[in-house]
Amino acid sequence: GYESSSLTVNVISGSSAVANLSLTEVTLPGSITGSVTDAEDGSPIAGATVSDGTRTVTTDTSGKYTIADVPPGTYQVTAGQSGYESSRSTLTVVSGGTAVMDFSLNTEPVPVNTIWVNRVRFSRFLSNLFVEVSVVGTNGFVVGADVDLNLVCSTGELWNFSGTTNTAGFVKIRLANAPVGSYAATVTSLKCSGFTWDTAKGTTATTYVLSG
Repeated sequence: GYESSSLTVNVISGSSAVANLSLTEVTLPGSITGSVTDAEDGSPIAGATVSDGTRTVTTDTSGKYTIADVPPGTYQVTAGQSGYESSRSTLTVVSGGTAVMDFSLNTEPVPVNTIWVNRVRFSRFLSNLFVEVSVVGTNGFVVGADVDLNLVCSTGELWNFSGTTNTAGFVKIRLANAPVGSYAATVTSLKCSGFTWDTAKGTTATTYVLSG
């Protein structure tokens, strides 16, 4: 761990010579090694990126990695892979030593795409009563959403309708020969592939009075 040192001295007959030597400690590079695995099932993650902040390597098919020629010191080592949350740990590399750091990565949470009822609106034409339901999401109106609607009249009559939103993001149902009375329309179900209904947004019901 030290460099050798030499010094030439002259020894005079009958006397003692003193030689003081100063040794310089040799600093050798070390390495960081370990594995990267899936936190859920422990399977190796190939192609994961591991970095000590200066040097970057990728894991092999068995999830193993080695960062070579690392100067002694303390490092924050980060491991990451697409589809996983990155992980970071701190370790110390000593002169000529090998520091071991294993990482267990959690999969990234799947983003939840939500939709909601933007509007429930009544209209009439002659003896027909219409209820239009508009469905939107984060990126605007939603096409192909299945809507179930409950329609109640003060006469005691009850109707259940189903429909699918069109290219403009709404579905329109028609009640022919609608009796005079007070109506309440309520969306009871909203489904669309890849989406979740956020009932906290928008509206789900409205009322209307149909006079003679």
